[in-house]
Amino acid sequence: MADETQTPSKSAKANDGFSGPIPDPGDGQVPDHIHPDTLMAKGIDPDTRETVAASLAVLVHQHGPEKGRKIYNKLAKIGGFFNPDQQAYDYAPDLQFEGLAADKRKELEGILKG
Repeated sequence: MADETQTPSKSAKANDGFSGPIPDPGDGQVPDHIHPDTLMAKGIDPDTRETVAASLAVLVHQHGPEKGRKIYNKLAKIGGFFNPDQQAYDYAPDLQFEGLAADKRKELEGILKG
């Protein structure tokens, strides 16, 4: 399973939410792309650093609003989660990779890696 783990790029900063938890904001606001309990990017397993889900907020943070939405819609359609062309634009649940066939999961992870 190690080959399925999406590793952060070499330019990733420690404690950026992708390679490690962000600093605790205390009473401050947690960014939209960060899970409030793990302080890691949504969809990143805090123990293994494996990508377990795709989140629109994370994709928008990484790629900007237009490209992030385009990648998210592609993942939703190819993964068989839902057809974004037939849903309300604001419908954007996290796309859970758990339980997907190995080949489908590998295809989605390939899209995330670019």
